[in-house]
Amino acid sequence: MKIHFNLRSLVFSPLFLIVFTTVAQVGIGTTSPDSSSILDISDPTGSKGLLIPRVALTAINESTPIDPQPAVSLLVYNTATAGIDPHRVYPGYYYWSGTSWVALIASEKWDLLGNSGTNQSNNFIGTTDAQGLTFRTNNIERIRVANGNQLLAMQNGSSTLPFYSWNSDSDMGMFRIGTDNFGFSTNKIERLRLSASEAVFNDPGNNFNFRIESDNQPNMFFVNGTNNRIGINTNDPQTEFHLAGTAATVRIDELNSTNNSNNVSADPAPVYVNNEGDLTLQPPLIQTFMPVNNLNFLGNGVAISSNSGSGVTRSLLNSTINLTQESLVHVNYQFSVQITMPDGTTPVVDGASRLYRSYVTVNGSSNQIAIATGTYTNNPTSSGGGTYASGYYYLSGSGYIQLPAGSHSINLSVLGFGGNFGYRMVFGETDIENFQVVVHR
Repeated sequence: MKIHFNLRSLVFSPLFLIVFTTVAQVGIGTTSPDSSSILDISDPTGSKGLLIPRVALTAINESTPIDPQPAVSLLVYNTATAGIDPHRVYPGYYYWSGTSWVALIASEKWDLLGNSGTNQSNNFIGTTDAQGLTFRTNNIERIRVANGNQLLAMQNGSSTLPFYSWNSDSDMGMFRIGTDNFGFSTNKIERLRLSASEAVFNDPGNNFNFRIESDNQPNMFFVNGTNNRIGINTNDPQTEFHLAGTAATVRIDELNSTNNSNNVSADPAPVYVNNEGDLTLQPPLIQTFMPVNNLNFLGNGVAISSNSGSGVTRSLLNSTINLTQESLVHVNYQFSVQITMPDGTTPVVDGASRLYRSYVTVNGSSNQIAIATGTYTNNPTSSGGGTYASGYYYLSGSGYIQLPAGSHSINLSVLGFGGNFGYRMVFGETDIENFQVVVHR
């Protein structure tokens, strides 16, 4: 049934005007418009719809082709794809905000095919209250954006299917192994595991290598997984531990001179392996050396004399040695002795014995080492014409003493004695005298 309104009847029928103004509701397809509506459109057949005016918009920031200027909330259906991003319009419903066209779908949700005209500072996917945001697939929670600056993975993943991965390389990424324990994998194989107490490379024990590269050394540290070998400066270690390079060495602070008493300055010390396989430091490799080697050390000789024959002592030489560690010190010497009467020219022919002795003391101690001694007796026949010995005799002494590290004074002394008979003794008058100190470690 069609209903026609006669404009003239609207003008000239006071009764109609009063009813229309009082009710202020219009029903189309219904005689009982909803009391909350101004316009209530109903289709009893359920086969019709409301057709909104169709226009071809040019851009969201252009009001054309509506003329005059559209009112706020004016609704149209756009039939065109036009304009330039970010002002492009697409077919669909738009309303006028007062300054631009707003697509109804954009104001309500994110479209499955994407949205346009968004503002990254204002538009977002998320919540406006203190609730987290959950993402699901197959109705299973996968990722949650917590209300506390955290992005939470809701599943563990595995080495073959790590939770965080890449579409083009889905068997590489990060996964959770257990509490405070996560791993990294490539090619479906776990490579690195980090826990609360340790970091483990290759925890499953797979056969692959591990390498650390420095600024200019590609194989600063290399583990050969096939042969179970470690290389420094090489990717082909030949033994369990292989330090390569022409200038490479190893430093162990426990064995330096500050931390180890066996290591002394300027003395290279050998490293040994004990029964437990520990490296230990032993005394220096230089086991024997001679810090004192004096030849012809007495010049023209040193003389002592006594008219009464009493004992006379004289120091011939004093030398100082420095030991870097406890050592066995060997003192060795030899020098000549010539014996006459006190005048220095008359030979001894009285038949009485004269004693001469040499010895070494260390650091002023009264203990003597390297003692050598001799006696001289000459008694030719009283009738004259007898022979007697003359010339040079020799004292030769040798002795050992154990000395600690430090500086030590070594003194060579002589003693002459004639009982009640005078004498004169000259020591070191020849040129074949020597005094030597040899250190053994």
